[in-house]
Amino acid sequence: MPLSVRIDGFAGVDGICQSLPVVVGRSGVTGRINLTLSPDETAAWQRSAAVVKRTVDDIEAAGLV
Repeated sequence: MPLSVRIDGFAGVDGICQSLPVVVGRSGVTGRINLTLSPDETAAWQRSAAVVKRTVDDIEAAGLV
């Protein structure tokens, strides 16, 4: 099931939340399903993560959270 989860170390991305396929149990997310991305997919993932990170940083800098 794809869910938005904190990313730490997937495809060079850390410290943000994005959707990944995960295993969900009674206590919540119990594991992540490992994906193999092509070089193009990895680059796209990293660009997407950079946009999310920049947006979060802008919201925090504006004092909105």
